[in-house]
Amino acid sequence: MTAKLFRLCRACQLSIWDRAQRGQLSVSVVQYLVDPLDRATRDRIPATVADSMVFMIRSTVIRAMGKVEEQQGQQSISSDLWLAVAERICAVKDDVHVLFLFNRLMCLMPVSLRAQIPPTPVAELGLVLIAAQAEQCLVSGRRLHQMVKFNEALSKLTETRRQQVYDMMRDSVLQQHHGRRRCYSWLLLKALDSNTSDSDFVLAYRAMIEPGTRLDSLQLWHLAAARLLVAGALPPGQTISTMPSMPMSRRWTILIRALLPLDDCQRQLRDLCSFLAGIEGFQTMAQAIANLPHGDMPMDGAQLNVVLTVARACGDHNLALTLFDAFLLRRRSRDELAAWSWSLWAEHVEAIIKDSSINPRWAWRVLGHMTSCNDACPVAAASEVEAKMKLLIKMSRWFLEAPHLTDRQKLRELTRCLKYQRKLTDRVASPTLLGITDVITRDLRRGQQGRQTRIDWLLALTEERHGLSEAEKAAAVLDKWRGVNRERIPPLATIR
Repeated sequence: MTAKLFRLCRACQLSIWDRAQRGQLSVSVVQYLVDPLDRATRDRIPATVADSMVFMIRSTVIRAMGKVEEQQGQQSISSDLWLAVAERICAVKDDVHVLFLFNRLMCLMPVSLRAQIPPTPVAELGLVLIAAQAEQCLVSGRRLHQMVKFNEALSKLTETRRQQVYDMMRDSVLQQHHGRRRCYSWLLLKALDSNTSDSDFVLAYRAMIEPGTRLDSLQLWHLAAARLLVAGALPPGQTISTMPSMPMSRRWTILIRALLPLDDCQRQLRDLCSFLAGIEGFQTMAQAIANLPHGDMPMDGAQLNVVLTVARACGDHNLALTLFDAFLLRRRSRDELAAWSWSLWAEHVEAIIKDSSINPRWAWRVLGHMTSCNDACPVAAASEVEAKMKLLIKMSRWFLEAPHLTDRQKLRELTRCLKYQRKLTDRVASPTLLGITDVITRDLRRGQQGRQTRIDWLLALTEERHGLSEAEKAAAVLDKWRGVNRERIPPLATIR
C-alpha cells in the first residue's frame, strides 16, 4: 500500500512539473497542492507516510516554480502565485518540517517579492519552532539544524523585515506566563542568526532575561557554542547538540580545545570570553574548566594549559582575576600556582592598579615571586631580569597615575617597587626614585614642611643611586625649600 501511495505521489510531482512548464499553475491550484490530503485521507494512511507525501508535493511546487523562473526569466511566475505559496507555507503551524520548505522558498523567490511577505505569518512560523524546543529539556541536533535553516531563510529578507520578525517573536514570548523555556528557545534561535553581532545579542539577552535570573551552565554553553558555530569558529562536523551524560567541565573544555588549532585562536577566545561576560556566563565557564568534578579528568598539564590559554586570551583584567579566583577554589600545588607566571599578568597589571574597585595589593599577589629566576641559562636569566625591571618601572608610574590612591598608598607601593628592584639588580631605578621624590615633595609644594623621616630616607636613596655629592645638593635644595615655606606660614594669633 505504501509503495502504491508513493507511486501516486511521484505521478503527482510529474504533473506539477508539467503544469509549471506550461504555465498552468494558478493560485487556486497551488492552494490545493500545498494541502493535498484532507482529514479523511490522512486518517486512512500512516502519519509518517502522509507527512512524507505532503512534504514531497509541497517541495515540488516550490522547486518547479523556481526552475521556471530561472529558465523563462523573471515574472514568468506571477507575484500573486509566489505570495500565495508563501502565505500557505507560513500558515502551516503543526509541522516544523515546513521550515525547510520556507527556506527553499526564500532561496528561489524573486528578491523584489520577499519584502512583500508580511512579518506576522513568518513570526508565527518561528514561534512554532520556539514552542517545539521549549517542550524539550535538551537540545537535539535536529532542532538546531531546523533553527539554522530558519535563520537562513530570514537572512533572505530585508534587514528591517528580519528585525520585525524577531521583535514580534520576542514580544509574543514575553507576554506568556511561565515562559522561561520559551525565552531561552528564542535566545538560542537568535544566537544562531549570523546577521546578529555579539554586542546585539548581549543587548537582546538583557532585554529578554529578567534581572536577578541567570541561565544554567548547559544553556550558557549552548548559546556560546551557537555563536561560535555561526561565526565559523568551530570546525566542520563539530556537534553542539546535547550529550546528557557529559559533565559541564568536559563540555566547556572540548569547546575551548576546538578553537586552539585555529589561526585566529586568540581572537576567537577573546570574543568568547567577552560574549560570556556580556551574558553573565564567564564565571560559570571559569569554574567549570578550573575545577573538574571528582572522577573526571584530573588537572593535568593539558587541562592547566586550557585554563592558562583562556587567561592569556581573555583581554580583560577582571575576567583574568575571575578565572584565577575560580582556580583558587581548590587547593593547588606549588607547581600549579607557579604556572600563573608574572609574564601572564604583565598585560593586566596597569588595569588592576588603576581600577578603583581592586585593592592595589592584588597586583603583587598575582605577580607572585617576581624576584625569583629559575632559568639555568645566564643569558635567559639576564633577559628575564631586564623584563621584570622594565615592568617594575612601569608599575611605579602607574601607581603615580592612579587617581584613587592616596599619597600614602602610592608611597607604600613605590617602596615595594623599589624593594623588588633591589632584589633583582641590587640598585634602584632612576624613574622609580623620581616617583618617590614626587610623592615626598608634595607636602613641600603645598607650602608645608614635610616629614623629616621621609626626607631623610629620600636623601639616603639619592646617595645610594647618584652618590654623596648629588645627595648633598638635593639636601641643600630641600632645606631652602622648607625655609621658604616657613617664612610663608603666618604667625599664630595671640590668644587673649
